Amino acid sequence: MFGEGSATLTIGRQAALVFSAGRYPTDVVSGSLAGRYVTAAVRLGRITVRTPATPVLSGNSRASESHSSPSATDARLEIETRRDDDVRLTVYTPGATVVEISGDFTDWRPVALSRSPTTADAWVASLRIPRGIHRINVRRDGGPWMAPGGTTRSADDYDGEVGVFILP
Repeated sequence: MFGEGSATLTIGRQAALVFSAGRYPTDVVSGSLAGRYVTAAVRLGRITVRTPATPVLSGNSRASESHSSPSATDARLEIETRRDDDVRLTVYTPGATVVEISGDFTDWRPVALSRSPTTADAWVASLRIPRGIHRINVRRDGGPWMAPGGTTRSADDYDGEVGVFILP
């Protein structure tokens, strides 16, 4: 079993304390052993109180809203689990020329997706992702990192949003 939790305590308009703790599993690919951690940090700078993000439910139909210009919010994530920990991620984003993902399962390093040869506006990657709760963001054409549609949106520790999904 593994998981993590964190809390932020605002101590003024310019500072906050951040506490987190968790347990992580052994990863035979990278050679890391299972362990536990506890951290405490001080954040300095502009602190804003955010309201919880509205969850976005995943669905099989594409978004019907039209936007005047494409943005990362047009990205929709679909997840297909295969054997073992092999997972196929498909990001649908109209008109993109480059699509990247970054998540806890990539150690937050950007991973470029490949354009699907069979489906227009689809970008794919097959990765080994362990079961559990994961966080992900998508970037198109070098723009900002955004939580993709098809995930539950959650506030991150840096005043932004991250997409959350579960692999059973």
